[in-house]
Amino acid sequence: NGSGNQQIGDIDPQKDFLVYYEHLLGELASGFTLFYYNGTTHGIATSSTLNNEFNYQRLGFDISQWFQVGDLGFVSLQGGYIRSHDNNPANVGPDIDGNAFYVESDQYITGMEVTFYERFSNIDFNVDRNGNSTEQIYTVGVAKPLQTWVRVSADYTYTDNRFTGITSQVALL
Repeated sequence: NGSGNQQIGDIDPQKDFLVYYEHLLGELASGFTLFYYNGTTHGIATSSTLNNEFNYQRLGFDISQWFQVGDLGFVSLQGGYIRSHDNNPANVGPDIDGNAFYVESDQYITGMEVTFYERFSNIDFNVDRNGNSTEQIYTVGVAKPLQTWVRVSADYTYTDNRFTGITSQVALL
């Protein structure tokens, strides 16, 4: 039902698209990314559900900066933001706007080849909703490579979930 070619029976010729710009800064892979995502879904795509069109947009950025700390290793500071808009069909409910952001820091220790990381995320699923629609996520962890393609990691995540219902989805980078 979604062959990508309208002449071969694709009942939903609308396609999602993503536009982004990525720029690297310096020699340590610091940089930033700007993006815009536009998508359409009909739930389960059948000829009878094409009138239940869900349109959604995501606009955001991500930025990171790496610092060398002498012979000890590296520190990375990162952050990002996403603004979401879900254009719902009239029979489903009102349009929904959301916000999400995160900040993270990573510390890589040379010699031990261990990375410690901390992350805070704040997701507001519906900024216009009366009551709280926010979820806050706190993560701390450690990672160590064992071989070229194998790494072991452990982390702990605490979620302060004040959100009381599903009204939108905001994805983090």
